[in-house]
Amino acid sequence: MPHIYTPSAVQLALPMKLIPAGPVALGSSRFADAPPKVIHVSKFLMGETAVTEDQYRQVIGKQGNAKAEGNCPATCVSHDDAVAFIQRLGIPNSGLPSEAEWEKAARGPARNLLEVMEADGIPTPGERADRLDDYLGGRFENAVTELQVGAEIVTDRKQLEQIVRQNRVLYVWNVYGTPSGTLNDDEAWQSVNEQKEGPAAADWGPANGYGLQGMTGGVWEWVGDWYQEAYYRTSPNQDPMGPKEGRARGLRGGSWNDSLPDDLRAAFRNYSHPDYRNYGLGFRVASAVPQDSR
Repeated sequence: MPHIYTPSAVQLALPMKLIPAGPVALGSSRFADAPPKVIHVSKFLMGETAVTEDQYRQVIGKQGNAKAEGNCPATCVSHDDAVAFIQRLGIPNSGLPSEAEWEKAARGPARNLLEVMEADGIPTPGERADRLDDYLGGRFENAVTELQVGAEIVTDRKQLEQIVRQNRVLYVWNVYGTPSGTLNDDEAWQSVNEQKEGPAAADWGPANGYGLQGMTGGVWEWVGDWYQEAYYRTSPNQDPMGPKEGRARGLRGGSWNDSLPDDLRAAFRNYSHPDYRNYGLGFRVASAVPQDSR
């Protein structure tokens, strides 16, 4: 569950979406500090958008960035500022999401690659095998043949082609936190923001598969975990919460003003000192869901 902080009396309407429990393939073979692995993440609630300047002002009494529009993500907010905001909220069991929760929420649900290809008008197994490069790596990644913890990530091209030619199920996850899994101009603010103006409104663009907006290229979002480069190699297979201590806190999602395309991938791990602030740092709130709820 999220990193929990004790709430006080301040009440604020903060729309949230349910992220269901289930397996997710965290990480990517592209990043040395995030080798891919399939883990289980329990259900939780995630803010539909990053916390806005208006919301931040209602709770803290001032904006993070005094020059920004009220509907933009609150920026110039340190990790400790984000924790202070959450501590004053009246949302039970609320906190910053863990790295694992953030990445699961960004990727959206697992996709059946055969169904995606069928919907795209690629009807035969042979054609699908020939078109694998159009889908794996740029739009989807971390292919597995079964949705369960510890499932083997299939990376061998011949094996992938064989699975597709045999019409077997191949599950994949979005590379980016956008509906299509790509950096289409109408989905990721960083992609269209050539003048480096921003960030855009927190609810700019379409929602991803879990109904969340702005997960890619809006602002870097603080997570609750301490950052440790080798953590993914030894982290638990269920609800990892990060190391018990460290010097830097994790950041996810990429920013409108300083990110390259690789930085925007759901698996990319960034970090900074908890006191650091700039115009590209924000956060969103997560909340635990009681285990007996439906």
